[in-house]
Amino acid sequence: MSLMRAVDAIKLWADFKSLAHGCRGACSMSPRVAREHVRVAKALRRMPTIAGLFREGRLSYSKVREVTRVVDVVDEQRLAGMALTATASQLARMIWVPFR
Repeated sequence: MSLMRAVDAIKLWADFKSLAHGCRGACSMSPRVAREHVRVAKALRRMPTIAGLFREGRLSYSKVREVTRVVDVVDEQRLAGMALTATASQLARMIWVPFR
């Protein structure tokens, strides 16, 4: 994720329509998965605690993906505690976002 943020920051994807489009081609991702990876990477900019736990390997991408859905709605420390104790599936049920 930090590599994706670095690529976005210096616009290395300029030959593509978007960062997601570049990821899609470079990493053989579907458009939806590529957009989701970009969304998570950008949300992690505003979640230093979650980003640190992810970097340390204490949180899986699946858990990080779920908690970044409520980046500005729920306190990050509370989200970190939930993510450390719940499974990704449990987090998905706890963090329900309409129209997901």
